[in-house]
Amino acid sequence: MPDSTACKPTFPASQLRLVLRTVIVLQCFGVAGQFLLSPLESESQIFEFLFFESGITEPVAQFIDDVGIWGCLISAVLILAGGLYEFRQPSLDRTDSKRLNPTIWWLEVVSLQFIACWFLANALAYMARGEMYWEWTLAEIAVRLGTPIALTCLLIQRGSNHVRWFDIVRYVVTLTTAMTFLAHGYKATQLYGPFTDLILLTDMNCFGFEPEQKSVEIGLVAIGWADIALAAGLIITRWGGIKTYMFLWGAVTALSRITAFGLVAWPETLVRSANWGMPLALILLCSIKSNAVLTQTSPD
Repeated sequence: MPDSTACKPTFPASQLRLVLRTVIVLQCFGVAGQFLLSPLESESQIFEFLFFESGITEPVAQFIDDVGIWGCLISAVLILAGGLYEFRQPSLDRTDSKRLNPTIWWLEVVSLQFIACWFLANALAYMARGEMYWEWTLAEIAVRLGTPIALTCLLIQRGSNHVRWFDIVRYVVTLTTAMTFLAHGYKATQLYGPFTDLILLTDMNCFGFEPEQKSVEIGLVAIGWADIALAAGLIITRWGGIKTYMFLWGAVTALSRITAFGLVAWPETLVRSANWGMPLALILLCSIKSNAVLTQTSPD
């Protein structure tokens, strides 16, 4: 008979929380860099919508925008502090977050909701302004919304419900990753101008192959269809190679902002950390699932 003590699958949630916390913190530092710290500082979509579309005065629109940006930065610090607190508690049962300090727990959960709302508000503002490919905006930033949602689920898991929360997190990570790759793939097949620029500028700065515009466009279309195929494959198959490729390609595309525009574009790279972070979380989730199945079915 199976060992009754083996029916509770091992669920190293602390590892997932570490990955997701890291991604969220990097994203928020990227936001601060984009709108506060970088020489290329710009205004967020929220400011653009409030000032240009809603007729709100510039000081008020700027104040609202700054509250959101500083809120993201402060939230990132709180989430980082929560991770450090958990790491420094050797006696903490890291498979069950209910033993986390309640104050820290609530600060993290509230911070995560603030970050998710800020990213969502920016996306909705972009859509409301009817910018190019506005209908793909939510899909394109799905991983940025999915990271705080997934981490929130990990923070509220409880004892014997590990498997249930594991399934919720796995669905969130899988769906948001597929949506983002699908959106990016579609835009690539439509020869989205900024994607072409990334390839040409990266080649000019790093390789010097000097490809023709037509060759770059053919390659971009191929990349786009590959992304679409990967998004579909992620939903309908369990092949680990898809997740590994997504992790590597997500890192390459995030870093392409620096290879194309130089180190000054570091905020653009950090804000895209979920492009590789969510596939990495999915790789870890799948390994946990396999371990759980083996643990549950191990003979006495």
